[in-house]
Amino acid sequence: MRFTVRTARRNRAGRFERPDDAIKAAVQRGLAAWGLLATARAKELVLSGPKTGKVYGNHQASAPGEPPASDTGRLVSSIRWEFTGSRLAIRVIAGTEYAAYLEFGTSIMLPRPFLRRAILETEAQGRKLIDAEVYKAF
Repeated sequence: MRFTVRTARRNRAGRFERPDDAIKAAVQRGLAAWGLLATARAKELVLSGPKTGKVYGNHQASAPGEPPASDTGRLVSSIRWEFTGSRLAIRVIAGTEYAAYLEFGTSIMLPRPFLRRAILETEAQGRKLIDAEVYKAF
């Protein structure tokens, strides 16, 4: 899932200009704060329990619709955020080879969403963080 925030202003002729550097820097600070918030929430969702799926030996799996259960810690360790090329958008990533299978499901397993849920749960707070940074820039 990808969220993009663009900033622009109109010149006297009514055409959009490139954002001024102070606004761009403020948006970047707000996005960075949101990235930290969203990754922390995603990690919390995976690590929090209890999970209600099947038990495999000592491992309690997650049920469909629940965030995945942590077994080795690799999934949680791989969750991070990064700026995209323009630096006016961020991407929240889980870097393990199986993260997408957990997030979206497969033909034999229903999804265990954690990234989309973390982004959606932190969206309102993330927008406030961006707004606050832009407000400070003025």
